[in-house]
Amino acid sequence: MSQNLEPIQVFIDTQVFDSENYNFESRDLKRLRHLASEGLINIKLTSVTLKEIESHVDERATEAFAALAKFRKSVAILNPLPNEYQRVLKLGEDRVRALFRSKLSKLLRSLNVEVIPVTEVSPDLIMDAYFNKKPPFGDGKKKAEFPDAFAAQALEEWSRRAGQKVIVVSGDEDWKKRCAESENLEHVARLVEAFEKAPDLELAWKAKEQVSLVEDEIREEIWEKFTGMRFYLSENVIDGQVHNVEVQDVALGRVFPVEARERRAVVNVDCKVVFSADVIYNDPESWRPADDDSSIQYSDCVEKSIEAMTSITAEVRFKVQDGCMTKLVLDKVDLPLDISIGVKFDSVPPYYYDDENPWSYLAE
Repeated sequence: MSQNLEPIQVFIDTQVFDSENYNFESRDLKRLRHLASEGLINIKLTSVTLKEIESHVDERATEAFAALAKFRKSVAILNPLPNEYQRVLKLGEDRVRALFRSKLSKLLRSLNVEVIPVTEVSPDLIMDAYFNKKPPFGDGKKKAEFPDAFAAQALEEWSRRAGQKVIVVSGDEDWKKRCAESENLEHVARLVEAFEKAPDLELAWKAKEQVSLVEDEIREEIWEKFTGMRFYLSENVIDGQVHNVEVQDVALGRVFPVEARERRAVVNVDCKVVFSADVIYNDPESWRPADDDSSIQYSDCVEKSIEAMTSITAEVRFKVQDGCMTKLVLDKVDLPLDISIGVKFDSVPPYYYDDENPWSYLAE
């Protein structure tokens, strides 16, 4: 079911990995892997953030190896040390760094991380923010914030292109200030806060089940709202109009959860609607060239009643009742704005012609 739910877009700052102490098996990172594997979270890094994370991994590996070597000297009286310590020391500092890098790469692959390049970010925008002390620079200008400034702008531009908001996870106050100035970036301080915004599979499943329990109510709403849609005749009809639409039957089909979070759930329901309508359109048999031969005129029109069936997708919204996630009530049913009605002709209407030779049909 999760493949139908719209995932949230999440950027993870270097500070998050620092706070996890690069323990790639931590509780939060395991939960992150699970949500990513379920397709509920799409994880973003920027190229500059990835380089920063890799640099910090190298630093932590070097610090850990140096601390272990120092520990061996300070507890020499306890020699020999346990085998685990001895094995790490025998590997050497370079090999330890390589192992840490390998663990990082494995984690990023398991998260299916998308790396957004910063090469397209305009340096002028960043320098403007720096000299005007805009976040993430602020007072003192904070030259160390240049990587975050490029990362934030790259995320901003990706968000605008994709039409999706990015949730920025960072305990850094400068990131918080930067996101506060953006319509496309939303800040949270911890991973667990981002998890709360991810689609809720249990709620989505409950909403899917709920459709069958309130099917009559949904059909009634569709029945009432259908006639308020905009109806038009298909493209092979010129100046056609549709009037007096009346629903004859509504049948519900497959249900696809598309959103389930923050005490509400949304599902798409495939529907078939049978309806009658009065249509009027130019009679294709009554055409004649206009006096100036620049267009076609019609001397008569066709008026008739039709019965048709159309397939639409209804968006059905549920809300949580009394704060209980297992109690959902129907909130709203939305339908598409437009419906196209096809009209069949006994012969091809004469206005199907070649734009470059508009009277070519006369030779047929």
